[in-house]
Amino acid sequence: LAEEILNGVAVDVLQLSPDDVVVEVMDGVVDISGHVPSRSRGRILVELATRVEGVVAVESTISWTHDDTKPGTPTGI
Repeated sequence: LAEEILNGVAVDVLQLSPDDVVVEVMDGVVDISGHVPSRSRGRILVELATRVEGVVAVESTISWTHDDTKPGTPTGI
């Protein structure tokens, strides 16, 4: 599961570097940490991770450089 989320979601879909995030899984519970360019990418990563078959829950301590979720800010995805 960790490899599928890291490579299939973070790298392939969101075009993040594999060095940007760390994905660990224990008993179907996914823990995602690291740093991404925008808050929206962090949110999307967590949302897509919850949809991977076998995932029970997702916990995240992702940080971001730019909060693009506030009104009036560019999307940045």
